[in-house]
Amino acid sequence: GLDSKGVVYRAMKIKAYAVMGNHDAEFIEEQKKLRQEKKKKKNSTSLDRLTDEGLRYLRTLPHILRIRTPTCNVTVVHAAVRPGVAYEEQDPDGLMGIKELPTEGNDVPWNEAHAGPDFIIFGHDAAKGLQRNAFSLGLDTGCGFPTGELTAYVLPSKKTFAVEAMAATSAVANWRENPAAVL
Repeated sequence: GLDSKGVVYRAMKIKAYAVMGNHDAEFIEEQKKLRQEKKKKKNSTSLDRLTDEGLRYLRTLPHILRIRTPTCNVTVVHAAVRPGVAYEEQDPDGLMGIKELPTEGNDVPWNEAHAGPDFIIFGHDAAKGLQRNAFSLGLDTGCGFPTGELTAYVLPSKKTFAVEAMAATSAVANWRENPAAVL
């Protein structure tokens, strides 16, 4: 996004719940390589984009977040789960990247094959936009694209709301000026 570093620090500050995504995992690997190169080159000018504390935060993000309260019973993943596979046996790369399940003939969107009982909230599929099924909700509505939206699902009310990408961009700019006003 426009201010990924700022988002990480804001999430840390407000103790936000989040899950590991493919870009988070790629960034962590990139930073690891940069730091190794920096150790080899004493006069390296490359600047790490996050502090050790920020990287620690990213590294500790779970791949699966289960929210269980008297009024809420949801599971959050970045991209998908493989239906019929226990959570502890899910492949982290799949949780962060798959969109469809290979089948004979046609690939099937994973969320159409998911028959519960857990309600799963996911992203990573902006091309399809908001996806509502009986046991899942896909929230990726393309905020990173000029015509997209930033969509939220509010618990425990179970309401969704969205703002246009340009409004989200303005919110980021306003957040830099006055973070309390945006939240």
